[in-house]
Amino acid sequence: MQPPAPRTTHRRRSLPGIWPVAGWLGLMGMTGLMGLSWAGIANAADESHVPASPKMPAIVKIPLPARPVAQPGGEAEVAPPAGKASAETAKPAGSRAEQLREAIEKTNGAVPAARPASASRRAGATQPPEAATPQFTFKVAPDNKDTPAKRAAAKPAAEMAAAPRAVPAAVPDDEVSRQYIRARAAALGPFASTPSAAAAVGLGTSSRSPARSAASRAAAAGAPGGPPPWAYQGAGGPLSWGQLKPEFATCASGQRQSPIAIDDSTALLGPAEPLLIDYKPGGGSVVHSGRLLQVDVLGDNSLTVRGVRYRLERIEFHHPAEERINGRGFAMSAHLLHRSADGQLLTVAVLLDPGAASPLIDQVITYLPLDVEDRVDLPATGLDVGLLLPQDQRYYQFFGSLTTPPCTEDVLWIVFQQPATVSASQLKLFGQLFPNNTRPLQPANGRVVRAAQ
Repeated sequence: MQPPAPRTTHRRRSLPGIWPVAGWLGLMGMTGLMGLSWAGIANAADESHVPASPKMPAIVKIPLPARPVAQPGGEAEVAPPAGKASAETAKPAGSRAEQLREAIEKTNGAVPAARPASASRRAGATQPPEAATPQFTFKVAPDNKDTPAKRAAAKPAAEMAAAPRAVPAAVPDDEVSRQYIRARAAALGPFASTPSAAAAVGLGTSSRSPARSAASRAAAAGAPGGPPPWAYQGAGGPLSWGQLKPEFATCASGQRQSPIAIDDSTALLGPAEPLLIDYKPGGGSVVHSGRLLQVDVLGDNSLTVRGVRYRLERIEFHHPAEERINGRGFAMSAHLLHRSADGQLLTVAVLLDPGAASPLIDQVITYLPLDVEDRVDLPATGLDVGLLLPQDQRYYQFFGSLTTPPCTEDVLWIVFQQPATVSASQLKLFGQLFPNNTRPLQPANGRVVRAAQ
């Protein structure tokens, strides 16, 4: 038998196979340590319900080669002879390769078994919602600073071109008239505070018949957005009568309008045709129309002239008088309106100057209405119109019109040349009720005025 080969020869043959294996195992051990770290991170992410990074590699056990086993006659390892083991030939238990293998085996034992994706969350735990993508909204406050450029951009060019220049609003004529009437009523004395005077000057009204007064005030106010009612002052004054309503057009376009100025120098002088006056005591009613005081006459009172009989219908009082004779005005006038059987109109004008009290005016103001459209009935024989007429009954005669709308023309006028009288107290009362209910003088337009002698 040959003795065994020297030990040195065996060591030279085994070293080339051991060191590559040891290097490979060291590399795998480092990989295992990195896998252990990744496993800890994944476990922490699972515990906090935060999904692990999708780029994390799957953790698996590090494969190890089988331990070398001594084979009879093989080169892997040759057992030393019995009884001749020595420190040089014995393989130490704590060699570097064995320590590396033990570390890898411990690492593989710590790697958890692979779990399904559905089991990677705790039982009963809800999967947190996917983190929303952050969104940011910025609000910029509008620039509210007013500039000429913005104002120009906001208006169309056509509107800017057509925009009129702002003009200060003028005070309406009716407001000026109301202020004047109130001031005039305050200056006239204590009677201005009575209901009838207040109703006349527009300071307030009282009514014996509330329903009738309410209706009359509504009618006097006019329709909303429509023309104002006719009046002696303001927007509905005499200069505007012809434009207020179509039926009032004659007030502006007529050629024979009244009142007129009468002058003896241009009048036709001639013998007077006698006036057949048949006025008898009778009844009637006194009405406050809001513009003047009116007496509606009952009974058969008539006047015959030029062969035509005219029946007396009503009396209207004006303060001051509307007519002028030879340039002279008068304190008041009374217009007696008549109508013939065929509808022809006739007006008798009685001029009134301060003097003795008028018995007829006393009869009228004894039954004075207390409100606009208030009507007071007179006794059956409480009105004697004959008491109003002057003693001297010479007159002027001409064709004219009504002096109130609709200003109807072809009215035969008879104006007594000599005035009757009215007391100062009677005149004051009418002045307080109606400071000015007179139409201005109208052009004669070449009319013939006859002065009957």
